[in-house]
Amino acid sequence: MPEKMFIAERSDGAVINLHNSAELAALNSLNPIPRDRAWMQLYLLRDWGMNPRLNEGRRSPERQAKLFAEGKSQVKHSRHEDGDAWDICDHELGWNASKEFWRAVGRAARIVGAVWGGSWKSFPDPAHTEWQQGKIVG
Repeated sequence: MPEKMFIAERSDGAVINLHNSAELAALNSLNPIPRDRAWMQLYLLRDWGMNPRLNEGRRSPERQAKLFAEGKSQVKHSRHEDGDAWDICDHELGWNASKEFWRAVGRAARIVGAVWGGSWKSFPDPAHTEWQQGKIVG
C-alpha cells in the first residue's frame, strides 16, 4: 500500500510533499508570507539533497513560557507566537543534524529573505528561521 502523502500548496499553486500531518499543520499554522518562505526553504533543502522536517510553526503562549522557563528560549515572546517563525530540523537526525545540514538551513533562509537563528551571536538557534517584514537579509 502506498505511503500517505501530505501535500502543502504554496500561494501560487506549487506543491511539496511533507512527511506527516504534524508537519503540514505546522506549515499551515504560519501567516501567509512566512508560510511561503518556509515552503521555499524546505524545497531548497530537499533540492540540495537534505531531508528536512518542519518541526514547529506557530507556538502557543503557554508553550513559549515553558520553553523560556526551561532556558530553551531567551525571549518571553517569540515570533513563533505571531505565526512568523518556524523551526526546521533533519527528519531522521532531529537536532543532531550535521553542521552541513545547519549551514544549508541558514543558506536557504537567506535565499528566501528570512532571518536565520543560527547566525545569532548570543544564543544561536540553527533550527530557527523567522520572517521580519521589511528586514533586508544579505
